[in-house]
Amino acid sequence: MFGSSNSSHAEDRNIKDDEGVIERFIPVAVEDLVDVLVASEQMHGQESRTFARVCEMFVAVYHARYHRNLLKLKRAYHLFSPDRDTVVVEADSDLDREKLLQQVKKELNYILERANFEKLSIDEINAALNQKSPYGVEVQVDLDEFEEIALYYRGQGIRTIERRTWQSAFLRKESIDVPLYRRLFVVLKPKPLEETSAELAVMDANNLYLKIFKNIPHYDLEMLFPNTRVKMTLFDKIKLSITGGGGTIGGLLTAWGKITVAIAKGPFAVLMVIGMFGGVLWRQIYKIIFHRTKYMAELTKNLYFYNINNNMGAIAQIVDMAEGEEFKEAVLAYYFLYIHKDREYTAERLDKEIEDYLAEKYKVRIDFEVSDGLRKLDECGLLTQNSEGVLGVVDLDEALRILNEVWDNLYNV
Repeated sequence: MFGSSNSSHAEDRNIKDDEGVIERFIPVAVEDLVDVLVASEQMHGQESRTFARVCEMFVAVYHARYHRNLLKLKRAYHLFSPDRDTVVVEADSDLDREKLLQQVKKELNYILERANFEKLSIDEINAALNQKSPYGVEVQVDLDEFEEIALYYRGQGIRTIERRTWQSAFLRKESIDVPLYRRLFVVLKPKPLEETSAELAVMDANNLYLKIFKNIPHYDLEMLFPNTRVKMTLFDKIKLSITGGGGTIGGLLTAWGKITVAIAKGPFAVLMVIGMFGGVLWRQIYKIIFHRTKYMAELTKNLYFYNINNNMGAIAQIVDMAEGEEFKEAVLAYYFLYIHKDREYTAERLDKEIEDYLAEKYKVRIDFEVSDGLRKLDECGLLTQNSEGVLGVVDLDEALRILNEVWDNLYNV
């Protein structure tokens, strides 16, 4: 969970944190975290300035490393991008194309894992699709029309909405808690055109579609798929049956009475009566069409405001997210091992103290990835460990020297 008392964290004031969910994502901006650590009471004067430089080098090193990942992923994805505007060198064979696609999927999984996204299983996706939404549009989607489907989320919340429900006979509004995903990364690849419905005609089966959405209710995952089909709620069907059916039957009875009279007057009068009945019938059909159009307008509005990036732009965004998470995990681990040298940290104790610090300072409760933080310090040569398993780090000046050396050797072959 992200701490419900930290209202400034929520991008939507109507969204609160899910108290029952603890995730790996650290919902604090890199710049804000560095400012707080540098200005902490445990550091003063030159020590603070040197630590700030260590943080700058950390940022530079991880930015350079993830820039490599970005270029590698963009190069592999270029063949499958629906938005490309440059010449595409086709794969030599279907086998080469499949290998390239597998590379894209592998790289995406790696980056999303580093960005602390969680993957939804196909069972979780199906369970969400089968739930009835307590509000808004309701749609259905055929997953069998896709060759590739993958959904990843980061961060969960709850939005409280006001709706009239059948429990209150639709006389008063009641508060409903709607669980949602704060960030949702979607990967879709349709099957060939002959195996899909008309809704997917605009999609190329050779492309891989990537999208990032925000604040998507669990119950409305259907809205993320391009082959959604609008359904009406049971209440709407009942309402249309009463108004539409009643109007049609009434028109039929009226028309029947007039036809009996019109027969005696001649063919023209009969045609007039039939036309009148057709008008009544069309009005009822129009009500149904209008209702479906209203739903589609609501769906379009939701997608317009919830979609935040697509395809190559989505790749750039998740790489940036991964870069930030990697830095935050590493710098928090270094900071605590440096300023609390006397506490003889084990990995378990370090993990707990960082989680407690984030809960107290930012009112956010997370599952800190201490193993990732320590791994990154070790890869850079900043981590120490004695024979008893007690962890430590090199001092600030040595850390700065080592990070400068790492930077100098980043592009050495």
